[in-house]
Amino acid sequence: MSRIISVVLICLCFGLFLAMQYGVDLVRDIGISRDTLSPYQTGRVLSAKCTRYNLIVSVCSVEYDDRLSSTAPATKFEAIHTLNYLMGGSVAGEQVALMCSTAHPNVVTSAVGMNHLANRIFTLLLLLAIFFGTPLIIAFKLATGRMSVGGGVPAPAAAPGNSHAIDAEIARQLAARGQQPAPSIRPSSTLAPPASAGPGPAGTFGRRTLMR
Repeated sequence: MSRIISVVLICLCFGLFLAMQYGVDLVRDIGISRDTLSPYQTGRVLSAKCTRYNLIVSVCSVEYDDRLSSTAPATKFEAIHTLNYLMGGSVAGEQVALMCSTAHPNVVTSAVGMNHLANRIFTLLLLLAIFFGTPLIIAFKLATGRMSVGGGVPAPAAAPGNSHAIDAEIARQLAARGQQPAPSIRPSSTLAPPASAGPGPAGTFGRRTLMR
């Protein structure tokens, strides 16, 4: 039971993390996907990092600030905003350019994020379906009896009303066998093995059973 609970909690935690970390930026970019985008002139990209896991999923982050809203000196750059992307494949070598919506100038994104918008939607939905769908599948199997709490296969239930009849039949057969004499076993001459003549050029491996 504790193993099942651990698996469910881990899946839910990963699903919530992905939804909060990458879902917010994804929903925002979907909202401005039909708007006209223009370069974010006052923005400065401070760092752009991308890590690829198992050659399948890439996790990227872009840190930037605004020269007009930043209170730091001109020689000191401090990241005040971060863009988080989760997508399949690799985006290595692509240039990161900050963009903003002409209809909503305060909404900032990047050209890389918008170019891979469909990829980001598919990747996030797939991972959320895995992490949120696994607990649902486990709950369904537990509710329908296809999975026991101990992790084993549940034993088939006996038909009601037949248990006493089966016990009585077994007891009757055992009593009948106890009254009959044991049958004598006579070796058959045709089935008797030939006498051994000692070691020869051929042998037979014996059968050994190990009980662990």
